[in-house]
Formats: sequence, structure tokens, C-alpha cells
Amino acid sequence: HSPSHAAMIDLAAQVILGVMMTIIGMALAFYFWVTFLDEGSTNTVRLTLMAMVGLVTVWEWALWYAEVFKPWMLSLILITNVWAYLDAALRYPVVHDVPSFFAGKLTSCVLLKTVAYVLGFANLKTVGVWVPALVFMNVWCMPLCYLLGLPIGDQRAQCMKHDVVNEDMLLQAGKLLLDTRERNQFVLACTRATDKWALRCAVGVPGMAQAVCALRPHLRRKMPSEQMIEADRGGGGLQGTAPARGEALAPGAQGLQLSRRHTDGRCLGDSVAADDVRSRGWPRVSAEVVGRFKKCAPEGAGSTRGTG
Repeated sequence: HSPSHAAMIDLAAQVILGVMMTIIGMALAFYFWVTFLDEGSTNTVRLTLMAMVGLVTVWEWALWYAEVFKPWMLSLILITNVWAYLDAALRYPVVHDVPSFFAGKLTSCVLLKTVAYVLGFANLKTVGVWVPALVFMNVWCMPLCYLLGLPIGDQRAQCMKHDVVNEDMLLQAGKLLLDTRERNQFVLACTRATDKWALRCAVGVPGMAQAVCALRPHLRRKMPSEQMIEADRGGGGLQGTAPARGEALAPGAQGLQLSRRHTDGRCLGDSVAADDVRSRGWPRVSAEVVGRFKKCAPEGAGSTRGTG
């Protein structure tokens, strides 16, 4: 056999191997994706699609930076990933008709990117077996996952209320540039989203309550009691804990007995120094003794606590 004939056979074997690996990867990816769709909420699916677009963009930029792609591929990658893929993720779960502009745009961008992958490698032989896998992962995976997640044929799911703005990304950008009211609403929406994620970090990440309160002080009143105590102690707001039940108060401190107050089946009944109440106010003192709540007697039992 001539060297050229042997090279063609080797290339064909690599392509066949790559196609088989891609098919296996597609089957596994779609299996896990369908399982995720059965358990995930609409917002979770939307965020996952957006994360997929971000990861694919970073990966393609790395391939371009390593000169695996030709120089002109970067501009095409950014246009298709942002205008088509990201726009689709942001508008999920809205179902569009087949002859709509959105469907034509997404289909055209997928086909254009597929052709660009065939022509855009700097040296196709060096990529070899990975060509089908790269095309599936970077071009087809996100649109297919998006289509699988749409409630196509489910009229009840399509009629459910959602907070998605079903407008093209370029149209929204034009409104932001030209309309002051749209800009104000956009800033307000971004602020609310930032506060929401900051609260989640304060509750879910240990030690983040202090940083969140320092950056967003108005979120302190929205935090659960445990995170509020953590933020106060971290910021120097609490100089110590309240005396435990049965423990004598510090000399000179006037004992103040909090009356039994029923709140969600719990009550306050611990001694707190009156000087602390005057100096730091009721909110901090009440937050200080949240960890020592106890079960209360039923309403109307008539029991009261003495002054000790």
C-alpha cells in the first residue's frame, strides 16, 4: 500500500472510533439530562443551560488560544454562543413555533457553527479522533438539551406563569440603550438578583454572613437569626453572650425578666441585663437569646414567670 492510502485508512479508523465514542457519550449525557429534568425546577434548568453555555465558551476560547482553531473562529464562536445559545437559555421554557424568527435563528447558528468546525481547525489531522466529540460537545449538546427540556405538547406547562422576557437579545439591548425606564428596571432586577444570591451565600456558606452584611447592610434584617448572631459577633456588635439560665448577673447590672411571649410555639424566658437592652436595643438582645428558646405552655394556661 502507498503511504497516502495508509494515511487515509488510519484517518478513517480514527473517525469511526470518534463517532462511536461520541454516540456513547451522547447516550450517557442525555440519560443524565432527562433524569435531571424530572427532578429540577424551571429556574434550575435555566441556570444549568446558562452554565453550559459559559463552560463551552471558555473551552472554545482555550482551544482558540492554543491555536487549535483558525483565528477567525473566535468571532463566530462568540456570536453563536451569545446571540443564539445564551438567548435560548435566558428565554427557557418559552416554546416557539417552528416558523418563528427564534427557531430560524437557532437552527441557522447551529448549522453555521457545524460547518465552521469542519473548516475551522488549524490542522485537522492533529485533532483526528476528537473531531466528532468536539462537534457534539461544543455545537449540538446545548441545543439538544434545550429542546429536550422544553414542555412541547404540554399545554398546562406552557400556560404556567414565568418571569422570562420573551424578546430577542438584540431588541432588549436596544431598549436598554434608548429607554431610561428600561434601564432603571434592569438595574432594579440586577439588584434584587444580587441580594437573593447574597442571602443564599450568607445562609449556606459558613462565615459569609459577616461579609454579606458589610457589603449589603440592608440584608441584615432579612437573615435568619443564626446568621444575624454570626454577623454581629464577627462585626464586634456582641461583647459577650447573655447569662445562662440560673447564672447570676454581673455586679451592678439590673436584672430584667423578659415576659413569656408566644411566637411560633416558642417563648423567651431568660434573664438579660437591662444595661445591654438600653445600650444595644431589643433586636440584638432578642437575637442574642434566640439560641436559648424553650417550649412554652399552651395559650391560656395562665402561668407566668417570676422575677427571680
